[in-house]
Amino acid sequence: MNKERKIRVLFRNTRTGELCLIAWFSVRNSDLYWGPGSPGHATDWIRSTDFSKFEITVPENLESLPLQNWKASHHKSGMMHINSIPEGHHITKDVHFGNVVSISAFKLISLHISRPPKAMQTYNKSPSRSGARTVTLDVSEEYWTRRHYFEFYVSPAGTFDFPGPILNLAAGVQRPSFSMTFANDDGTGEPDLDLILSCRANVLDESFSAWHPEAGIWAQFF
Repeated sequence: MNKERKIRVLFRNTRTGELCLIAWFSVRNSDLYWGPGSPGHATDWIRSTDFSKFEITVPENLESLPLQNWKASHHKSGMMHINSIPEGHHITKDVHFGNVVSISAFKLISLHISRPPKAMQTYNKSPSRSGARTVTLDVSEEYWTRRHYFEFYVSPAGTFDFPGPILNLAAGVQRPSFSMTFANDDGTGEPDLDLILSCRANVLDESFSAWHPEAGIWAQFF
């Protein structure tokens, strides 16, 4: 059965109620998928196997680069790749990410440094359409112009030690972490792949928010 369960993660302005879609995650059969809330410049994402160091280079002609949407796929076979949407072209070659069915603790799948919500597209659709679950992060006007930092993990149900942050976040403002199952609260709609999405979230230092606010950053670790 082609059974898909989706989670959307959004910002919500506490004064205006404006919504901005940060990211979406879904499980279908025994496969895991995720992607950004809106298209970004083709250089917005990087991939790395090194948690301790990675370098971000922003080209001078960033604003003239085409916008591109993408979807990351982690399959039951253990293979992972990133495809462009809607063309379906491979942005990365297949790499072995480990068997998605055998995940037994927190597994980091993506790191994201957002654009300031003020620089993001307003989300005018229903966040819960097609039965999706939603995580809405309330953001005050003070932090609407600041970048936000996210680490997204998946895990099975259970008790595990939450990993320490990948980046040094001492200068930022810590937000509560959150976890959500792809199934409904009453247990209905349970997907074949029984995983929980967890996230660490922080508001970044104001000085960093002025650095290329038109560019968001995605890092895939594998």
